[in-house]
Amino acid sequence: MSLPTTKELLLAWDAQRPRSKQTAMGMSELGSCHRRAGYHLQGYEPDEDFSDDKIQAVMGTAIHECASLAARMLIPQSRPEELEVQFAGLLGHPDLYMDGVVRDIKTLSFAMMLEQRKLHGPPLRERFQVHTYGAGLILAGHEVHTVQINYLTRDTGEEYLFAEPFSVAVVEEAMAWLDDVSTSDVTYLSRDYRPSSAFCQSCPWFRQCWDAEPGRDPRSVLFRDDPDAAAWARRLKDAQARRKAAENEEADAKGALDALRTVTGVGESEDVELPGLDEVVRFRMNKGRTSPDMARIAMDYKRAGARPPVKVGEPVVSVTLAKRKEER
Repeated sequence: MSLPTTKELLLAWDAQRPRSKQTAMGMSELGSCHRRAGYHLQGYEPDEDFSDDKIQAVMGTAIHECASLAARMLIPQSRPEELEVQFAGLLGHPDLYMDGVVRDIKTLSFAMMLEQRKLHGPPLRERFQVHTYGAGLILAGHEVHTVQINYLTRDTGEEYLFAEPFSVAVVEEAMAWLDDVSTSDVTYLSRDYRPSSAFCQSCPWFRQCWDAEPGRDPRSVLFRDDPDAAAWARRLKDAQARRKAAENEEADAKGALDALRTVTGVGESEDVELPGLDEVVRFRMNKGRTSPDMARIAMDYKRAGARPPVKVGEPVVSVTLAKRKEER
């Protein structure tokens, strides 16, 4: 018998947790994908071939459990082991509660995700979750005046504590969202993520949602929902124009700011602070990319009387807008 890998150990540990066996919709799903929540709430069976390798989520859960264990030892009055709440038929598990303050812990993969939250605040779904935790605690007879979300990034270890007063208005907005996904026909609910996203890839109803014909792009189902070909073509043209304009604008801004750079050696970096700007302009000198010299490789094979090995991929569909033939 060989020792299980770390990943296997974490998945096995998570599988036996009571929360992992929970089938009812939880407060953490509020404000996420309308259609996914609709499938869940309206009792749709998951895809037959669904297999959820949720190691990233389990890594975050392990951090939650460690923090909860530390809280039990250091601040037992926060009662992390008792915190299961219910509200509007939803189950929730706040991470910490003490003296009217309820806190949720969030782990993020990258520091860039943390910067987004510092600049723009938490996504609405995260605010829905922690405010509904507060509503559940109030319903259970506890005082709640403040909600907090404590972020921790896995790549840098940086953390950020967001806090705001508990708001009945946020809870009401969350309940309106819940009513919408509970009562609407699933086919009319929006797909709030796209097929290549990690959220979609881990969804138990992925194939039912993106049920495209074999060989077609999964997003082709969007045409089934809205079969206005000219409108889609105009959207493509508009998106391409905006992308080109944005690329040019980004290049201009980066080029202009390069006037401030003083570092010149590979591996060097510097931060430049500017008046009126919360962020710093960061310059970093990186190595140039290395890639195979395909022309030289082809010449070497030619001298040897052979052809370079190639790997043929799946057919790729090109979708462009072009002038009519008679206009060329």
